[in-house]
Amino acid sequence: MHRTGLEFDQFSFSGGLAASSSLGLLQEGQQLHDMIIKLRFESDLHVINAAMDMYGKCGEMLDVLQILPTSKDRSRLSWNILISGFSRHGGFQKARETFHQMLEEGPTPDHVTFVTLLSACNHGGLVDEGLAYFSLMNIDFGVSPEIEHCVCIVDLLGRMERFIDAENFIKEMQVASNDVLWRSLLSACRTHNNLELGKKAAENLLELDPSDDSAHVLLSHMCATN
Repeated sequence: MHRTGLEFDQFSFSGGLAASSSLGLLQEGQQLHDMIIKLRFESDLHVINAAMDMYGKCGEMLDVLQILPTSKDRSRLSWNILISGFSRHGGFQKARETFHQMLEEGPTPDHVTFVTLLSACNHGGLVDEGLAYFSLMNIDFGVSPEIEHCVCIVDLLGRMERFIDAENFIKEMQVASNDVLWRSLLSACRTHNNLELGKKAAENLLELDPSDDSAHVLLSHMCATN
């Protein structure tokens, strides 16, 4: 675009940063950001969010914080990107702190906010916190649990060997299960050698997708171990 003489705008910059983000191309993203500053688009919130997302997905959280708008100027997307960035790179407590700051200073959290927050609790092994957030998102914020939220909870319970809780949670879910949920539970059962529940998970996974070879492989590994 630059070589053909076409004009850059916030949409082309946001699209370029999104492409760099999805491909993990930090150097190209940095070059775009330099051009954004040169052409004075650095105050456009759409561009800022795209740059934050690119730096966050590339692991450059210091750069995210350098371009982060003040809390009063952040959109919901800005907050979600910040929480996701901390979660993605091990800053689980920082993700939680950012969420609580969002409650005090920012917009109301949405579906995506809670997916990123529950993901942080999942990878941080924060069972009680994850269950508490799952409960309050509907009660306090009117965000109905969707399958992405449920997968986070089942994966969290499985990682922490709370298999009875995981099984009860699945039975009480208000949304239909999917292959991702059962594959997650099956993987946890294999890791912690829970053959009985692993068989149930494999059966449900194969019922949803009979061609899924991973169910056969994981279950056979479990049986061989036992």
